[in-house]
Amino acid sequence: MKLGSAREGHWEGREDRRRAGISKGQPKAAKAAAEARRKKARDAYSGLMPGIMAMRKEGLTMAEIAEKINAEGHLTRAGKPFSASMIVRLLQRQPTAPAIEPAADLSDSPLLRLCPDPAGVAVT
Repeated sequence: MKLGSAREGHWEGREDRRRAGISKGQPKAAKAAAEARRKKARDAYSGLMPGIMAMRKEGLTMAEIAEKINAEGHLTRAGKPFSASMIVRLLQRQPTAPAIEPAADLSDSPLLRLCPDPAGVAVT
């Protein structure tokens, strides 16, 4: 016995509603899936990014960076060695704004002055 909208005859005369629901939900689902993939990629390589950024500031080429990372034994999420184009993609995923270091004395932080309960705020 099937339940809900899977049961036989449930959509008779109302197929337009089913199609409208599908067309409305698919773009949202695709957007959510794409964001989930981007988040997994950012998280997977977050440990490598400080080293990659440092090597880039030293003036190493993308191929040299990939070679060093491979020599350290790192692999892509697919289990393959890094390539220069993979390094380019990793750098393109990085936010353009530099990371802001928290103030040493957090009581002077303007964000905490705006917060009603500074004790409950974690600064990362």
